[in-house]
Amino acid sequence: MIIDSSIFIAVRCGACSKLETHEISIFRLEKGQYYKVDCLCGSYAFYIKTYDFKNILFKIPCSCCDGEHIFNYRLKDIMGETMHFGPCETTREVILCVGNKICIEEKVERMNREIDHIMEELGYETYFHNADIMIEGVNRVHKIAEQHNLYCDCGSSEIDMNLFPDRIELRCLKCSSLNVIYAETREDLLNIKNTHAIIMHEKTFACIDAINYRGEINNK
Repeated sequence: MIIDSSIFIAVRCGACSKLETHEISIFRLEKGQYYKVDCLCGSYAFYIKTYDFKNILFKIPCSCCDGEHIFNYRLKDIMGETMHFGPCETTREVILCVGNKICIEEKVERMNREIDHIMEELGYETYFHNADIMIEGVNRVHKIAEQHNLYCDCGSSEIDMNLFPDRIELRCLKCSSLNVIYAETREDLLNIKNTHAIIMHEKTFACIDAINYRGEINNK
């Protein structure tokens, strides 16, 4: 008798917003220990944990709200014929699918096709060097601004943002200070995601890219 010991899941990638599928054997899990699963593109990781092999916990980083969500399921439920969804608590976007392999593969194909269609309709695929990276980069800049960590030391928080094929340009509307953020490679995206504040300085220029990264865009 052959026993299927695999958990089939799909997790929304933090880099391109598409759902990526993973098949994990429950025999890889150790009681009370997080099992790390790397994203296929290497930009993030999520974790699986169990205390008793009756319940499975998933800790998923969320590109929708920049937070982290924890989902808990009974093992017998996710090893069955049904499919379960884990949404972002803020946006309600699905970031986790777990359950029947065939159902998940069909769902992932349909949702990823919808994302491709939207990007094509908006013209992103042809304008940007890497549309997926650019969209994630813009989302990160917006998140920094929402946290009041995007401003110029001239006293203004009115910052204009313009998008180019390979970069994001931020300009202070008061003193014309300029910051350039490159967004075309995986390394560029990781740098943007690890940036927590964008502090512009009066009438000066700063740049962040994969070659020259300091963790904070601070153009002294």
